[in-house]
Amino acid sequence: MTLFQMTMDQIIHTLDMAAGALRRLPGPRRQPLTLWVPYAREAAEAYGWGGDPMKLYRGPVVRQMGASKEEIDALDTVFGVFWPLLSQEQMQLLLGRHMGMSWRRLARERQKRAQKPASHTACRRLYEDILIDLRASLA
Repeated sequence: MTLFQMTMDQIIHTLDMAAGALRRLPGPRRQPLTLWVPYAREAAEAYGWGGDPMKLYRGPVVRQMGASKEEIDALDTVFGVFWPLLSQEQMQLLLGRHMGMSWRRLARERQKRAQKPASHTACRRLYEDILIDLRASLA
């Protein structure tokens, strides 16, 4: 299925995956990266003779640091195909919603920028209209 034959569910899924990629991008580094590994201070500690139960070093906490290939592809689709079809305010509303912002917060942010609509229900209607227009533009 090509990009220009996307259903509404596929568009929403692409936006969700792009938002996941944006969330996993590294933020600004506030302090130098340091790693201080736990070490045994005494030989008795090292071999479990210290009275405390032996603590095993399991390494740093592992979490998914980067975005997956599919999320990067979705982000490319959003910025390469969807972005030229929409205005900046429309993209902010779409990506803000898929990044997890509530309807009320989106309405407050739009009201701060003196953009209409300011109510959360109007933002929801505008979001649905943007999706419908985007689907029509891709067809």
